[in-house]
Amino acid sequence: MEIIQAYEFMRLEKEGKLAWLTFTRENHLNAMNNACINQINRIEMDFHRRWEQALILFETMEKLAIVGMHGYCLGGALQLALAADIRVSTAECQIGLPAIKESLIPGLATLRLPRYIGWGRAKKMILGGQNTDGQEALRIGLVDHLVPQENFFTHLDKITGDYLAACSVGTRMSKLVTNRAFDLDYETILQYYFELQQRAQFSPDAEEAKRAYLDKRAPKWQ
Repeated sequence: MEIIQAYEFMRLEKEGKLAWLTFTRENHLNAMNNACINQINRIEMDFHRRWEQALILFETMEKLAIVGMHGYCLGGALQLALAADIRVSTAECQIGLPAIKESLIPGLATLRLPRYIGWGRAKKMILGGQNTDGQEALRIGLVDHLVPQENFFTHLDKITGDYLAACSVGTRMSKLVTNRAFDLDYETILQYYFELQQRAQFSPDAEEAKRAYLDKRAPKWQ
């Protein structure tokens, strides 16, 4: 795996179609600070707005964002995980939004968290500032996959590989439509869907899907 950029609190690596953003602020449980936010913006090239703009990028880019959560996923780390597409956690991982203990609002986790787990559970986490673990997070829909602590990154690689194998243009367009599900009225999202469906239907990946079906093999997406 090739290291593309190394920063004080994180590093960006790339291997083929995969890119890994690893946080290295272990002494502070990988909690986000101002420097971390600025570094994320620098990694995302010209996207030089601050924290919320960095999170929006994960939601609006066509690439799938998969987050691995082990040890602690608190505060800004959980905000980032909520902006990603898929969350993979260990049962023991401590997950929470402690900002309220400092009389702060935990960013737009106040918007994203209720969409995953409902108002009641979200208010319990946001207003109480208490942690939950990965097992409970899976039960309530906050995380999508639970893997063992031992050999965590091997399990994460396996799950990532499964999503990569399914990552066609259709998959990426489906992400974009799904991420707007709570934001747009029916007529607006219908037109948005038609636009993206046209991109998917006439893409090289759609042609490859037909060939793969006839050849009785797995498709090879661009």
